[in-house]
Parts: sequence; structure tokens; C-alpha cells
Amino acid sequence: MNDPSDGVPPNLLKHIHLVSTFAFPITAHVSFDSIVDRLLAATAIVSDAKPMVWMFIDNPPDGMTMLLWQPLAKLGTEFASDGYIWADAEQAFSSQVKGYVRPHLHAPLIRAELSCLRRR
Repeated sequence: MNDPSDGVPPNLLKHIHLVSTFAFPITAHVSFDSIVDRLLAATAIVSDAKPMVWMFIDNPPDGMTMLLWQPLAKLGTEFASDGYIWADAEQAFSSQVKGYVRPHLHAPLIRAELSCLRRR
């Protein structure tokens, strides 16, 4: 598969996103399990359900979840300059699973996740 960003001029690529037209439900709070389910369904959504389109993101409603593709080879972890503040490349978070707290450290460039499990 070719890189979808190959046909986008470099000066424009810094300002637009490749976004799925699939509409996730708008919710005030999204659970960790729901996020995992959405990420697991991403490949099927893109290949079978809805196309991706290049667009500017302008003021989505609160609670909206979007499926975006990032051209890592060209932009790395620098997201398009759309006025939003995006998280840093390395992100720390924790999740609770059956009474255990699982801290995570996720580094997208390394494509690795370090975690441990402890009883709360």
C-alpha cells in the first residue's frame, strides 16, 4: 500500500488531517475498554466501512471521537497545525482492570509499551 500522504504537497500536509468519515457515537465519557474496542476496529472501519478524507479539523463538538491517520514518515509525531494542542510523543496513563491498577508508558516512535500490574 502506498503512503496516502504521497499526493499531498508538503506545505499543505502540515495543516490537514486524514480523517475517517466513520461516525463514532458522541459521548461525554469514553471508557478505556471502549477506546480499545474502537482501536481494534480501526482497520476494518478504514478498509471495509468508510473512506478516509484529507480535511482541516475545525471545532468538533465535545465528546466526539475521530479516527485519524498520522504520516509518521513525513511528520513524525508533529500533528497538523490546526489550533489544537496535541499530546507529546510519549504518554503515561493507567487503567483499572478487575481491581488492579495498570500503569502504562506508551512511546509511539518506538512502538513499545512498558507496563506493570499491581493490586490497589
